[in-house]
Amino acid sequence: MPFCRVVLRQERQIQGYPNKINTLGDHLQKRRLDLGLQWKEVAQQIGVEATTVALWSKGRTQPDLRRLPAVIRFLGYDPRPSAEGIGAGLRRYRQARGISQEDLAATLRADPSTLARWERAARVPTGEFRQRVEELLLDRRVVQLIRAPQ
Repeated sequence: MPFCRVVLRQERQIQGYPNKINTLGDHLQKRRLDLGLQWKEVAQQIGVEATTVALWSKGRTQPDLRRLPAVIRFLGYDPRPSAEGIGAGLRRYRQARGISQEDLAATLRADPSTLARWERAARVPTGEFRQRVEELLLDRRVVQLIRAPQ
């Protein structure tokens, strides 16, 4: 109509951009597209082969303990679900850094088998061990790793 000027606008959606972020592949795809990178470049930043990242993005495999810290650095956050409880928090902390139970146990000055029981929620830390664990998990940077982004 000549007396009515209407301009319709719609945001352009990038092809392949995930609508919902549910899997590690969705997180990787979103970050890759936000940065305008190719999968090969993502793989280089993480320090793995492009086929490895492709398998992660399709949900066929998951990053191993050694690669998880690089994935978290690439994304800028930890995409795993929030930790419920001290044991899960300890496991999340340890895995996000790519360290073994033995190394974390040494940091906490605890026996590795005791730490394993804490992580499985078969036992809970008490006394001075509880205090060390809480200090470790209540560090601001650690709390961000324990809680998934909203």
